[in-house]
Amino acid sequence: MKKKQKQTILTKVQTAATEVSESVTDLDKLLRELKTAPRAEKTTISKVVEQAFLRLKDARDALADVEKLVKKEKEEE
Repeated sequence: MKKKQKQTILTKVQTAATEVSESVTDLDKLLRELKTAPRAEKTTISKVVEQAFLRLKDARDALADVEKLVKKEKEEE
């Protein structure tokens, strides 16, 4: 595997790990807030959920890119 490809894979994995970690933290925070929030405040929490899911989507896309790079590498061997 070429050095540039390894760095690309490493960068994408790190990005995905960060996105997943931040999303888990946000969703955990949301669940704690939902347990104690009055009904009227629960609607504002949807923004946190939306952002968390967007980050999870980004992580999924980054991992899909890593998978493609690894498959390409296997085909070139």
